[in-house]
Amino acid sequence: MDKPVTVDAERPVRIRVEFDSGSGQLPAVSQVALKEYGAYLVSYMHKDKAFNIILSGYTDSDQYAADSGMTNQRLSEQRAASVEGAIESGMVNGLAGRIDSVGRGASRPIEDNSGHENKQASRRVEVGYRL
Repeated sequence: MDKPVTVDAERPVRIRVEFDSGSGQLPAVSQVALKEYGAYLVSYMHKDKAFNIILSGYTDSDQYAADSGMTNQRLSEQRAASVEGAIESGMVNGLAGRIDSVGRGASRPIEDNSGHENKQASRRVEVGYRL
C-alpha cells in the first residue's frame, strides 16, 4: 500500500482505506490520517447541515471457514465501523451522529480479484457523502 489514505481530487471528501486479508482492524498507519480527516470534514458539516457521511465497507472474494464466524458481509461491516470510529475521534460533539456505515461484502470489487494486488484493492472502506 503506497499511501494509507488516498483522497480523490474530483470529490475531496471521498477516500479509500485498504485492509489486510480477513481483518476488520484499521491499519495503524491510517488511524492518524483518518482522525485528521474527521477534523477536515467538520468544516463541510458546519457549512451545510444536510451534509452527511456514508461509509461503505468491502471485502475481496475470499471465503472464510464457516467455523470462524466470519463472513464477507460481517467483515465489511467491521471495516466500515473501524473507519467510523477513527473519523469520529477527530470530530466535535454533535457531528459524529451524521455518519452512517454499511457493509457491502464482496459486491463491488475494484479489480477481478485474481492475484494479491487486485484482492488488496478490493479490501477497503470508501468514504463518500450525501446531501
